[in-house]
Parts: sequence; C-alpha cells; structure tokens
Amino acid sequence: MAQRIITLILLLCSTSAIAGLFDAPGRSNFVPADQAFAFDFQQNQHDLNLTWQIKDGYYLYRKQIKLTSADAAFSEPSLPAGEWHEDEFYGKSEIYRQRLTVPVTLTHAAAGATLTVTWQGCADAGFCYPPETKIVPLGNTLAQSGDKKPMLNPPLPLETRPALPVESPADLAPPATDEKSADLPFSALWALLIGIGIAFTPCVLPMYPLISGIVLGGQKRLSTARALLLAFIYVQGMALTYTALGLVVAAAGLQFQAALQHPYVLIGLSVVFILLALSMFGLFTLQLPSSLQTRLTLMSNKRQGGSTGGVFAMGAIAGLICSPCTTAPLSAILLYIAQSGNLWLGGGTLYLYALGMGLPLILVTVFGNRLLPKSGPWMAHVKTAFGFVILALPVFLLERIVGEPWGLRLWSLLGVAFFSWAFITSLGGTRPWLRIVQIAMLGAALVSARPLQDWAFDAPVAQQQAHLQFTRIHNVDELNQALAQAKGKTVMLDLYADWCVACKEFEKYTFSSPDVQQALKETVLLQVDVTKNSEQDAALLKHLQVLGLPTILFFQRTGRGAARAARHRVYGCRGIQRPFARSTTVSDTVGGKMEEKTVQREDVLGEAIQILEIEGIANTTLEMVAERVAYPLNDLKRFWPDQEALLYDALRYLSHQVDAWRRQLLLDESLSAEQKLLARYAALTTCVSNHRYPGCLFIAACTFYPDPQHPIHQLAEQQKQASLAYTHELLSQLEVDDPAMVAKQMELIIEGCLSRLLIKRSQTDVDTARRLAEDILRFCPVPYGRRPDLIPIS
Repeated sequence: MAQRIITLILLLCSTSAIAGLFDAPGRSNFVPADQAFAFDFQQNQHDLNLTWQIKDGYYLYRKQIKLTSADAAFSEPSLPAGEWHEDEFYGKSEIYRQRLTVPVTLTHAAAGATLTVTWQGCADAGFCYPPETKIVPLGNTLAQSGDKKPMLNPPLPLETRPALPVESPADLAPPATDEKSADLPFSALWALLIGIGIAFTPCVLPMYPLISGIVLGGQKRLSTARALLLAFIYVQGMALTYTALGLVVAAAGLQFQAALQHPYVLIGLSVVFILLALSMFGLFTLQLPSSLQTRLTLMSNKRQGGSTGGVFAMGAIAGLICSPCTTAPLSAILLYIAQSGNLWLGGGTLYLYALGMGLPLILVTVFGNRLLPKSGPWMAHVKTAFGFVILALPVFLLERIVGEPWGLRLWSLLGVAFFSWAFITSLGGTRPWLRIVQIAMLGAALVSARPLQDWAFDAPVAQQQAHLQFTRIHNVDELNQALAQAKGKTVMLDLYADWCVACKEFEKYTFSSPDVQQALKETVLLQVDVTKNSEQDAALLKHLQVLGLPTILFFQRTGRGAARAARHRVYGCRGIQRPFARSTTVSDTVGGKMEEKTVQREDVLGEAIQILEIEGIANTTLEMVAERVAYPLNDLKRFWPDQEALLYDALRYLSHQVDAWRRQLLLDESLSAEQKLLARYAALTTCVSNHRYPGCLFIAACTFYPDPQHPIHQLAEQQKQASLAYTHELLSQLEVDDPAMVAKQMELIIEGCLSRLLIKRSQTDVDTARRLAEDILRFCPVPYGRRPDLIPIS
C-alpha cells in the first residue's frame, strides 16, 4: 500500500494536461444523409408519426425541420425539447440526437394528399448535409368535428421564417437564442423598471399629489389601509386598460407575424421608433388630441373619488390619457409587442409597465409628498435617457437585415451617443462623486467606439487580405466550361452554403491565410453556393458525388482531355493561421495525368500522429511525413505549409476519434459504469503493447505550447474537460458521494500515467495507475448496496 501511495504522489506531481486519449486513430467515413438520419413515418387515421433515427455522432437542427401539406390540413405539431449546441458562427442552436419523433394530427386529407417534410443536419466533426426533403403520401382522412382550426401549409411551431429563406443569408443560420427569449431582447420585468422610470419624467411626477387627492376623494382622515386599498385599486384599473391594450396588439401581431418579419416592415418600424425617440428628446410633442384628452378627463371627473368602484373607473380611464412623456415609450412597447405575437408576453408586459408607473402613486397616497424627490432639471434628463432606450429597438430590428458586422457598428454608435450625452450632462454638476461618474461615462464612450475604430482604420486592410477571388458557378455546364478554360492549370472548386458551419470556418480562417493565398496563386478558384439546395444545386452535388459540406475539389486535366477531381470530405478548423489542409484527399498527378490512387487525408494525419509519438513534437518535420506517405513535399505544403499547421489538424483529427470512442463506450449497455471507467486502462494497455502513445501527444502539445490562448493548448484543454465530463457522468450513475471530487482524483491518476508514459513508456505505470483507480472506486463513499463491481474487461 505504501508503494501505491508513493506512486500516486509521483503521478500527481507529473506534468498534466489532458486525459482520456487512449485509442489509436482509425478510419472515419461519413455516411449518406439517409443513413445518418433514417426517416420513417406511420399513419393511423388522423394520427401521423414522423420518426428520425439519428446515427451516433450526428444531429438535426430543430429550426430546420419544416412541414408543408398539399390537399391536406393538420393541427400545429409540437416538437419535443432538444439539447443546446453552440458554435462560433451560429451561437446556440437547439438540436436532436439519437431519435426524434414528431406526432402530427391530420384534420383533413383528400385523396392523393401529401406532406412534404424538410430537415437538415450535421456531423459532430463539422460535416453538414444539404437540406433533405421527403414526400409522405397521406391516406384519405375526413375532417373531424370539433377540431381546432387546421393549419394549411403551416411551418412548425415558433417558426417565423422558412427553413431556408432566400432573402437574407443571416436568416439561414440556426437560431442563436433560446426560443423563450427570442421574441424580445429584454424580459417583461424590464417593463416594470421602465414604468418606474417614466414616473419620474416632468410630465408625470408633478401630477402624483393631485391624483392622490382625487383618488382619496378629498378625505384627509382615512386609515392607512383604506388609502392603500384605494391607491392599489386605481393602479389596477389603469393596469387593466394597459393589459387589454397589450393583448389586442399582441393578437394583431400574431395574425401578421410573418409579414412583420419582412425587411421593409422592419425598416418602417425602425423609422417609427426613431421618431418616437426624437419626441423624447424634445424635438416635437406626441400626445392624444386635446379634444379627446378633455373628454376623457371630464369622464374621469364624474367618477366619485374615495369609493372603490369610482376609483377603479378613474384608473381605467386614466390609462387612456397619454401625456407627452408617456406616449412615445408606450407606443414603442406596443409596436415591439406586435413583433412578438405572444399574448402572455403582450398582456404581462403592459401590466408590469402600468404597475411600475403606479408604484410612486401608491407611496404618495399612503405616506404623503415627503417621499417624492424635488422637481428639477433632472426629470428632463430621465426623459432624454428613455429616448436612448427607445433608440435601441430600431438597432435590434435592423440588425436582422444588415447582418452582425453592421449591427455591431450600430450598437457602437448608439453607445457612443448615450455615454457622450451622459458625460456632457454630468459636467454641470459640482458634487465630488460626479467626477467618478464623468470618468466612467467617458471611459464607456471610448470602449463603445472601438468597433467604429476597427471599421474605420483596420477593416479596409483586413478586407483586402481576407478573401480569395472566386469565380461563381451555378451548374454542371458552367463547371465544365470553366474546366475547359483552365488551360492546364489546377482548378479548385469550393462548395459553400450558409448552413455549413465549417464553410464559415474556411472563409474566416483558411482563405484569409497569406500562406494559403500564396499556395493557390496559380490555381483557378471556383465556388458554388448550394444554400438554396435547388434542383440545379442537387444535380451538381450528385454529379460530383458529394454527400455534404464542406467539400473542396481539385481538378486537373488528364490525357483524355477530361478533368478528374480528387475529392472527399473536409474539416473546418479554428485557431492558428490555417493551412489549406481541409481537403481530405491529396491528389497525385504524374505526367499530366491524375492517378486513380490517391493519398487520403486520414492517411496523412494518421502517419503524422505515429511520427509525432515516436519523434516528439519538436523533432517531427513535414519532410518526415512526406517521406512516410510517399508524397512530394512541395505538394504537401500546399495543404500544410508548416509543422504547426499539421500538428493542429492531426490533434484535431485524433480528438474526433477519441470523442467517438467515448460515445460508443457510453452507449455500450453490456458494460457497467465501473467497467466503462476502467476501460480506459485496457485501451492504454493495448496501445502500449503496440508501441502507440496517442494520449501522450496532448500532454506534450500542451507543454510545448503553454500559452492558454494558443489554439493547440485550447484543443488539449477541451479534451481534458471532455474526459472529466465522461468520468463525472459515470460516477453520477454510480451515485457516488461528491462525484466531482472523485472525478478529479481519477483524472489526476490518468493524467499522471500519461505523463509518465512520455518519459518511461512502461506498462508497469499503466498497471499501477489502474490499481490506484480501482482503489478509489473501491473505497469511495457510495449508497449501501452500490459498491462498484470491478470486473475486468478485455
């Protein structure tokens, strides 16, 4: 036991960077879309079940699932909750794994009716498939009595745009926010704060003492409880009016929600919001006509103050009388509620807005005027500040049209304007603490101006260097014509789509690399955009035998005068200056003809991993890899211009293999959780017996690149977290007390083992680490009857 403790101490003192990498790299071929997402359906009279069996390592986007009927009607289907997936370009998206079932209730289906089902998914490795469409024949179904209003050709719930709209590329991205928060950029609770803020504007605050007297009916000797009750009833009457107004506007917006998403409508609403903000700045006055205000005031005065019924009626009428300070904010909120089309949100937002305005009135009615701040110029500043709040709404709407870069610049411009105004306004104060406010406002203005500075000074240079000059083609004929005009030059065809995440990575990282641009200087560059997935796009993909994206094809002329392409899947990469190492097939051309035998990308990366294991990171060179795969060095450098580029892609490739190995192990029902935890040591034993040490590469890479911001270091850290999550999940299944602490202990052991293998490479270290892991499992606190069963596995 003492020997084990000493060994454990040595292991814990070893350099650690990552654990859980135990399997040598293997082959990884993407399957066709119909195998990755096996679709099936079953109909039983009015009930139709749509089912997708999703292959491990693949996922479907929720927002890309769309149903359209022909000669049939169906009730709004309900999609189950999925899991959240996040990437650099599309943010958070809800996805489905393993299996998805969507029940659809048919209300009517004529003879020959069909249901068109569209979906789109990707692989974890970054490979995305074009949108798939299946036509489901429907049996003849009569309309049911008492059914809800059927949907004719409806989208799925919460779908405000087609799955693949043509108008705006930004709309093609999977959703970036939670559906519950996608309607408004702020929660309804913000309406309460806005209402309280409006209460302190110059048009509202001075009126509270007068309104308080009217509510009490001129009675000065009321009990506190009675005064509180009357004030509360008055506010509820006012809130009722606002709530009804919110429900009406939200219902109207629900009927025209699709139209409200049109760019022209968004621009029109933005102009209205800007005009409302200008009214808050004092450029003009916006209020109800004076004749209508007078009539409503007379109606309110006829109600008797001091009685609950009269006070409630007074409050309801007062909700219709909009002062110049309240009209613009109220109009802005109403217009924005119409955008959401959410009845609960519409009514709740206006109720909280009215409640916020009424809280100061309740305080004045109960406690008197002594709680109110003194009137002064500060109230005009509050009104102006709300003008800037309203200006945020058109920026939010226009961001959907102009895209993220210009949206960021608009937010920057608004931030500079607001903080500059706040800084100038605070200069009139003499109190010492205002100096801190002035410094804070000036600093915030400078920070807000950063995107504008980048745009003005850095963007032109970056734009000039960021993109290769592609020639766009659209069909097979244009491709053949471009190949015929290449005059013997190598032709590169980039297949792009807005729904392809890795294509965005190519665009941002690979094609912006000076090394890549230099390597492709003599290459004819073609690009085809298959975002719409039209019949023309599908025909081109079929002609090129492409399963999905990203894919980059290289063409060279053969002796028969035709062009052949070396093509296979590609991976998107992030981080370091990207080599053009994404084409998974490196073609070998001899004597002007393309050889049928090609060097696969996996072959290159697999050989690179083996060389890295033997020679180490510092000693591995591109020359070694080129010699091992029997491929010309200069041609290899077209894909990986330096050793660091090859190292990143090799480690990323290895990461994909390890992730797949873990997922397969988790899904293996024949193994217990304990056996799955110890299976890592069995895999390590196999690797060591074959003189393979793939897990050690990540430790060496993390040590070789100690900067936490370096992409290779981050890649290793991601694997470390994935290994910890794997261990924690299995320990949670065992109901171990404090699984987080036990998981960290077990990870330290495996990290120490891998660190020792870097130096000694002895099976003894693996055996010792396994025994230590067994000891932790054997003695960790677990509920009675749940003692781990440490059965070895092969």
